[in-house]
Amino acid sequence: MISDSTYYENLIINKNITLASYFLINGDTTHRDNTIINGSNASDEAEYGSCLFITGDDIYPIVNGFT
Repeated sequence: MISDSTYYENLIINKNITLASYFLINGDTTHRDNTIINGSNASDEAEYGSCLFITGDDIYPIVNGFT
């Protein structure tokens, strides 16, 4: 469960997990809108980057409630 904030991350998911904001618990869209995974580097000038890679065979992670 991830709190509302902006996270500068390049995540690699290689197993069945649930990665979610508090939107998953109560359906409040402000959690979804205010929980941001940004693939760029916080100290970099780059505006965009890949934030999430899902790798592996027969895995089905749940990613819910993010911008």
